[in-house]
Amino acid sequence: SDCELVDAMGGCVVPGLIDCHTHTVFAGTREGEFVQRLEGKSYAEIAEAGGGIKVTVEAVRAADRDRLVELALPRLRRMLANGVTTVEIKSGYGLTVDDELKMLEAIRRLNELQPIELVGTYLAAHTVPREFAGRVDAYLDSVLDDAVLSRIRREGLAEFCDVFCERTAFDVARSRRVLTTAARFGLKPRLHADQINQMGATILAGEVGAISADHLETID
Repeated sequence: SDCELVDAMGGCVVPGLIDCHTHTVFAGTREGEFVQRLEGKSYAEIAEAGGGIKVTVEAVRAADRDRLVELALPRLRRMLANGVTTVEIKSGYGLTVDDELKMLEAIRRLNELQPIELVGTYLAAHTVPREFAGRVDAYLDSVLDDAVLSRIRREGLAEFCDVFCERTAFDVARSRRVLTTAARFGLKPRLHADQINQMGATILAGEVGAISADHLETID
């Protein structure tokens, strides 16, 4: 007698869906690459020609936090309409300390503005930005700085740290560095693993106790 009765109007009640790997916060579009893929260009070929992640990076850098929030809200509304109630969202399209933090702050603001539960992931190690070409370790020094990771954890900006372990991004040794360094600040490890080339990233995921190893298209 003390239970709440809900008329589902003939509908089906199911648990909320969880989308555990998304890049929901971004700016710009890359529809031109769809044509390139249809023409047979590979992910790596498009990236080497200046496309891929770096196109989105330019658009994200040009947008402020509020613009990123504005762009992401309708995406989240569509997800909610399809039964998604929890979403993991990665940074990774800023590739500077300030722009990565801007993305994480956008995720936090989105959590305040809509009902889906959002979980942030720090993915500064998505690729090496143009301004750090040939200086991979210097880039990692900047985004893995103690003050940066301390702030992320202190302000609750992310629960996870992710890395793209790939020939066009970070090798196994550097990926290990990213994940173990972030883990010292309480960020749980996860990887983009063995997506395009078999790198041994899945093995690394096991070694560092990763929460997940995603993609796995080339896993043996």
